[in-house]
Amino acid sequence: MKNNKKCPKCDSSALGRKRGSPVLNSWSRISVNLTSLDVWVTRFVCTECGFIEEWIENPNDLKRFKTQE
Repeated sequence: MKNNKKCPKCDSSALGRKRGSPVLNSWSRISVNLTSLDVWVTRFVCTECGFIEEWIENPNDLKRFKTQE
């Protein structure tokens, strides 16, 4: 949904986007480990069928997960 602007389940282009934010509840973030700051997750929602896709959009946040392997 993020890349092709269509729902992969129903092919609808009726999408919503909710970016993670420190003022939102914990559902909008992922803890990498006990000592680091959280990573914010952006959700894309199909408003036709309810399919949800989650993305970590900040490339620097993605690098933080690679060190966990």
